[in-house]
Amino acid sequence: MAFKKLNILSYILLILFFGIGSGNAQTSRAIEDSLREQKGVRNFPVEEYFQNIQIHSITIDSRGLVYFAQAHGIVEFDGIEWRMISVPDSAEVNALAVNSDGRIYGGGENIFGYLYVDDAGNTKFQSLVESLSSPFNDTIIEIKTFGDIVYFIGFKTIIKYSDETVEIVGRGNFLSAGFLGNTLIVSDQDHGLLYIDEIGNMTPISTKEARVIRAQKMKALSPQQLLISTRSSGFFTAQIEENALALVPWGEPRDPNLRQASISSIDVFNDKLVALGSFQDGLFLTNLEGQIVQKYSAENGLLNNYVFNVFFTQSGSLWAGLDEGTSLIKIPQELTKVNVATTVVAENFAPEDTTSTEKGFFAWIKSAYNESLGGWFSEKQNEEEKSNASLDKTADVFAAIVRKVEYTPTDSVIFGGAFSETRGGVQVLDQSDSTNFEFDYDFNAFRFSYSTNNYEDIEGLQYQVRLDGLDHSWSKLSNNTYREYTNLSWGEYVFLVRAQDVEGNLSRSASFSFSISPPWYESTWFYLLQFTALLMALVVSGILNKTGKAISLSEALIAVVVIVIFQYVDFYIDPYLDEYSDGIAVFKIGISIVFGFSLEFIEELFHKIVAKLTGLENIEPDVEDGLLESETNSIKEHNEMKISTNNN
Repeated sequence: MAFKKLNILSYILLILFFGIGSGNAQTSRAIEDSLREQKGVRNFPVEEYFQNIQIHSITIDSRGLVYFAQAHGIVEFDGIEWRMISVPDSAEVNALAVNSDGRIYGGGENIFGYLYVDDAGNTKFQSLVESLSSPFNDTIIEIKTFGDIVYFIGFKTIIKYSDETVEIVGRGNFLSAGFLGNTLIVSDQDHGLLYIDEIGNMTPISTKEARVIRAQKMKALSPQQLLISTRSSGFFTAQIEENALALVPWGEPRDPNLRQASISSIDVFNDKLVALGSFQDGLFLTNLEGQIVQKYSAENGLLNNYVFNVFFTQSGSLWAGLDEGTSLIKIPQELTKVNVATTVVAENFAPEDTTSTEKGFFAWIKSAYNESLGGWFSEKQNEEEKSNASLDKTADVFAAIVRKVEYTPTDSVIFGGAFSETRGGVQVLDQSDSTNFEFDYDFNAFRFSYSTNNYEDIEGLQYQVRLDGLDHSWSKLSNNTYREYTNLSWGEYVFLVRAQDVEGNLSRSASFSFSISPPWYESTWFYLLQFTALLMALVVSGILNKTGKAISLSEALIAVVVIVIFQYVDFYIDPYLDEYSDGIAVFKIGISIVFGFSLEFIEELFHKIVAKLTGLENIEPDVEDGLLESETNSIKEHNEMKISTNNN
């Protein structure tokens, strides 16, 4: 039996030796990137989407992805890839805005609605036109939000969307709109400034100035001040004085061209900067008093001088929607720095009542309001809500994002790059517990594409990835923006990616969880069947030993059971051998040999189990003794037969 045990051990060692180095996943990566940057201005002249097209509106979702309104729909940009989000009839989209829930609304020629995430993670456009009781024939030019209330401003109509109800609240010849506090002020070509009262009626503002002025663009400097640009009369701020609306001239521009510039868009960043886009003169940055602090044009890096929209990011960078492209301007930090000492985190503040910093979104504390600071606060929040806010609840600004997951054999898209907490919800960074991706065992080759919400240093970004369930550590830093895995075995996996910027700062990690179902031969019922077969083999071995017949077959059955069990043990501990041997072959061989010799006791154990089951004292009878005893008995029987014959 020692010879038989050596055969089993030799077989085990051969399995260990030839199994070393096997693997079941391959990876490959690639990237392509080309952008222009000059004097802090990065230009994106993307011909595929912006040739002969103007960008009329820009906004950003809760993840930091950028959206552009253009002539054929909405374009989404993640720093690497541009994607078209189609709208009905490929209608022109003129306006985009985000409400307090993070949902993006869009409107344009005979269309208005919002973006949502479908079950496959794709961002889609949901039209609200069908919610109106009569046909809609107007062009949306602006969208204004306050909390969860959305106003779509058209040339002829104003539509209010709240609590999933759509209603027309105003008709006229409208030019623009903006919030003064929580009141929507509207500029009408025929009647001047109007406002929507508490019951939703359009009401003219009675002052003479309000009836005369025609506001081309409006933007809140604070809940107490609304900045207004006019075609030929310059700028004004609208504010409440002695229960009446007062219009006060704004600014003393050093550049005489500013007063004559045709203003296309206004945006405000914190308590510091006002951005003014113009149709032919580039864009201007001013302080809150209207003094120019910086001008951007084609001469100092801007793609061109035709600016249709301006939009500040959370970090203080400025997107400019231009003719045939867009530009991202990195504003000097000294112009955008905000003092957070007198602020609290704003979780439920209306979008126009908040300020954003590198530490998150904030709203000014009422008790800390100071006229000289230009500070402001949201009057809608009660003191308890303000006192419960904390600087510890800041949002991550720099985050990695999983943008797409594809099945590589067919290049079919499995996941479109957007998670949502609820079905049909808004875009969020993290995968919800209810979002499950489960694939068949032969569906095991994937390509993961990823990016970040950092658009200022795209060339300097590097990424690390890790596939939990396969990898034991992060990959090396690389500027590749996708990773492929093939021949994945069944099990549960989590793909992780994080980015590092040029200063060495690591981003917030992004993840994508999925599972691969086991094949039928790895299912529970098949394992039970195998266990039953092994148990039956031991029982048969015991019966053969008990009867004293086919001893070799009995020993062979035990050997088969030992080998099968070893194969399973080797399969499951192999990843740990890789980990503890640190990838060094000689260490793994040594560990494997030790493991192989240590398994010899399993055979002894099964012999004892069979002996106990059969009641035999020695389950390993000596073969030679057995043969000798058999021969002795035969001789004895022969002699007895011979004696019996003689007696007869």
